[in-house]
Amino acid sequence: MVITVLEATVEPARVADLEQAYRDAKAELPPEIVETYLSRNSYESSAFQIFTVWRSRQALESLRASGAKPKGLLIFQAAGATPKHVVLDVLNSSRP
Repeated sequence: MVITVLEATVEPARVADLEQAYRDAKAELPPEIVETYLSRNSYESSAFQIFTVWRSRQALESLRASGAKPKGLLIFQAAGATPKHVVLDVLNSSRP
């Protein structure tokens, strides 16, 4: 399992754009995605993240190899933001 995290600063006037783009994108998630979350930093209200849990590194790499622009990037761009991206390997989990 792999988790990707996209993080960006979003101007207050563009938060509704971010939320709408996220809602639209999650309506058609590829089967490679287990779950996804849009979050806001409790202490820095303009800092947003999208956490995405992938079935495997291979699933993530396969989608990347397709050449399609990542949905998470498009979501933040719809709100006028450019995210930083990190990939985390899950070493242990409380899920079965």
